[in-house]
Amino acid sequence: MTTTTTTVTVPQSFNDALAAFVSTTQARLDAEYSANYEFVQSPLLTVDPDGRKYLRVVSNDRRGSSRSVFCFVRVADGAILKADGWKKPAKHVRGSIYVQAGQDAITTYGAKYLR
Repeated sequence: MTTTTTTVTVPQSFNDALAAFVSTTQARLDAEYSANYEFVQSPLLTVDPDGRKYLRVVSNDRRGSSRSVFCFVRVADGAILKADGWKKPAKHVRGSIYVQAGQDAITTYGAKYLR
């Protein structure tokens, strides 16, 4: 019987994991938009650092004309939550920034809906 071990690299801190999540998500958006939307630039993701409990990940239009919430990230454990408006997240966790840099919990438009 042969066993295979998989090494998982976990970022050392919340800030490292959040930066990895945002950069991986930005790369995913850039690839999606360049492949499917020839004349539209992908939105730029930023993090509003003002939250104590949740950090808001914001999708900014590259022209600077509009902003919307992409998702929320809970500071305590790195949980990804869908937005329930500009100021608060929805109730249920969609994923974690520590698992696959959160890519299993999002789509091109934000956090996934629950099924």
